[in-house]
Amino acid sequence: MTRPSAPAVPDPRRWGSGPRGHWILAGLVFLLSALVAGTIVWQSEQARLRIVRTDLQRLAAAHAGTLQRNIEADMDAAYAVAALVRQQGGTPADFAAYAEALRRFYPDLVTLNLAPGGVVRHASPLRGNESVIGLDLFADPVRANEAVIARDSGRLTLAGPYDLISGGSGMVGRLPVFLDARQTHFWGLVNVVLRLPEALVPARLAQLAAEGIDYQLWRIDPQSRKTQVIAASTEQRLSDPVEHRLTPPIDTWVLSVTPAAGWANPLGLTLKTALGVIFSLLLSTLTKLLLDSRTHARRLAALIEERIDISERIRTDRELRIAATVFEAREGMLVTDARSVILRVNQAFCENTGYRPEDVVGKTPRMLQSGHHDADFYAAMWEHIQRSGAWQGEIWNRRKNGEIYPEWLTITAVKDRDGVVINYVGTHTDITQRKAAENEIRHLAYYDPLTQLPNRRLLMDRLHQNLANAARYAQRGALLFIDLDKFKTLNDTLGHEVGDQLLQQVAKRLSESVREGDTVARLGGDEFVVMLQHLGDSPTEAASLARIVAEKIRGRLDEPYQLGAHSHLSTASIGVILFGGRDETIEDLLRFADLAMYQAKAAGRNKLHVFDPAMQSALSMRASLENDLQQGIESGQLLLHYQAQFDDRDRLLGAEALVRWLHPEHGWVAPGDIIELAESTGQILLLAQCVLEIACRQLATWNGQAGKGDWSLSVNISPKELRHPGFVQAVESALRLTGADPSKLVLELPESLILGELAETRAKMMTLKALGVRFALDNFGNGYGSLVFVRRLPLDQLKIGPAFIDSLLAHPNEDVIAHAFMELIHGLGLELLAEGVETQEQRDFLVLHGCRTFQGYFFARPGSAQMLG
Repeated sequence: MTRPSAPAVPDPRRWGSGPRGHWILAGLVFLLSALVAGTIVWQSEQARLRIVRTDLQRLAAAHAGTLQRNIEADMDAAYAVAALVRQQGGTPADFAAYAEALRRFYPDLVTLNLAPGGVVRHASPLRGNESVIGLDLFADPVRANEAVIARDSGRLTLAGPYDLISGGSGMVGRLPVFLDARQTHFWGLVNVVLRLPEALVPARLAQLAAEGIDYQLWRIDPQSRKTQVIAASTEQRLSDPVEHRLTPPIDTWVLSVTPAAGWANPLGLTLKTALGVIFSLLLSTLTKLLLDSRTHARRLAALIEERIDISERIRTDRELRIAATVFEAREGMLVTDARSVILRVNQAFCENTGYRPEDVVGKTPRMLQSGHHDADFYAAMWEHIQRSGAWQGEIWNRRKNGEIYPEWLTITAVKDRDGVVINYVGTHTDITQRKAAENEIRHLAYYDPLTQLPNRRLLMDRLHQNLANAARYAQRGALLFIDLDKFKTLNDTLGHEVGDQLLQQVAKRLSESVREGDTVARLGGDEFVVMLQHLGDSPTEAASLARIVAEKIRGRLDEPYQLGAHSHLSTASIGVILFGGRDETIEDLLRFADLAMYQAKAAGRNKLHVFDPAMQSALSMRASLENDLQQGIESGQLLLHYQAQFDDRDRLLGAEALVRWLHPEHGWVAPGDIIELAESTGQILLLAQCVLEIACRQLATWNGQAGKGDWSLSVNISPKELRHPGFVQAVESALRLTGADPSKLVLELPESLILGELAETRAKMMTLKALGVRFALDNFGNGYGSLVFVRRLPLDQLKIGPAFIDSLLAHPNEDVIAHAFMELIHGLGLELLAEGVETQEQRDFLVLHGCRTFQGYFFARPGSAQMLG
């Protein structure tokens, strides 16, 4: 019998088909993948640098802003002294007493001195500053240049740092004083001296160095044009620093920051580069292996065909079937005969089980059994194989070292041409890692990854089971809703990493405070829920036990925390609700527990509050008010009451408008609740339009009545109203519709407004002032006020509240300060109105010190327009 011709074998010398070609292709793959990896590494490094620079820019701006505000606050003393000089016509006889009293309000000041014509004549304190008296600032070679700048600019400037004549180093704020409004009559300079480095302490620049950031605070000396370092963490020049320039009066100062370790990240860059090289090597190696495999397969096929003849076909047919099944697969495989005796195994099988071929050949697969499955399992498996010719499924087997592991087993029966089973082929795939991954996925689905506590999904499942058990066995349980107090402040000051440490320690303490069968879960953020079960069948007993556990938890959470290098104290607010004994839904329980928690916060934080059904009634009432507010505005349920304003001769000047809402079902609604409802429901502009139209209509009415045409009307404006894009148009519309005189309308802005963006606020105010509308700053002096910000806004009136008045009355020895403050306000061209005046003593004190306009219960209570007369 003739031998069949062998198929042509590819020429190994062809490019890409021989060993040399395989190496060339693998090298090209390596170069291409290395280029791609290098590009990704470079882009990643650039993105990291952008993030670092942005973070440093924010950090520099925060520290520079703190320094700016502190120095500006200290410089306010210069304006107060300048007001005294102008008030006394350039001969400040009371300077010593005034300055001594003023320095108690500005403890950072070292020295206050007056330099008429540029020559220092007065200093406070005088002791230790005797050598300064007589110093001619315009003739002194060190100070002349910056003194001239202050005089010629007509504004407050900050000079220094330089050595002080009285000793030490410091900086000087110089305010030129002019005795006329046109600034043509130059009187001299008011000098405010701050000592360095004490004046820089509030900026916490040392904290930058502690956080691994080098900094330099510097300026360009106006005389020498050289760089003058004010404060620095290092004497070396900063590499490519991020810079933040301060604003007037210290606009020549610049804060530069840079990472102390440099911008580069050698370890990260090396790691990324190494990963890129490893990836390129793996890809090129895989390419070569694939090419070699294809070549070897072709050669093997050719060799087999060359050696086959007709006489060998029957004998090798069975061998080829086995080879095709076993050795072309990567999984562990074994081949048995029809009696399940093992004939051969592949290398993957040996690696998976630890057995060598000689250990298993001639034996049955029963040697791999783990004991995890019973006889019925194997009987069902073989019954399925006999019926269908195959079986697959998950099975637990035992390795040679005794380790039990999961695998995916596929058994296939090999039959001859007559359909008789001659072999069984088993394919084994180790699924240990897959099972671990499934368990990990299941854990992630039901547990919080940070604290390892059950998450909301698992809590809901357990709560559902406990509600069913509580109803079935008449058992009570409790839900504790826990929220950490001021957690956001910790995150903002020490960072999210420290915040995560606190959450992990809180989770540990909560778990240690409850029984094994109870559930502690984290809902997200700083919110935790504790579910207590089996608290008995008595509501009183269950409530008592729940309160005991809640107090125990609150006590544990009050204990100090060690967060790395930081010792931290934290508290928690806890809301408690019992369940069992009535129809309840999971959503209602969580909502009521959350509501109780917020009641605990409203009571001052670090409190425990048990849910009261009355709270639900209050919640329903608020929801009803939210739904009814728009209808109340549109149907005229809102009205204004007016509190009269008088001058020092008890003449009625006008009034302040106060919004009121007479709800048809709930009666009078508190004014504060009206504003809060409007802001929370997005109807603040609709409310503003309603109030402005009523107020302007009243102004138009007064304008047509004898003796009332000069009355003004003040309307309170909330920050959200002012920031609304349609606010200016709402005011213009109210004035146009009613025909009211804009000059009689006064819009009162809250003092807290100065904490926001002043540029947009000022622009809106200037637009309305062009129409004639006036502006007042309400409750000045309650904690936010600063004359620096007052000067930046186009205000007409300053209103001081009861707290400010009481503080002046509480210190009767500081009359000069009260008088100077009011003179300073008048000197800035502002009207001064005292509100909340309730006694004759308050009125007389205010009149004595220069206040001429008042409102309060001493004069009149709020009422309708008819009550004003």
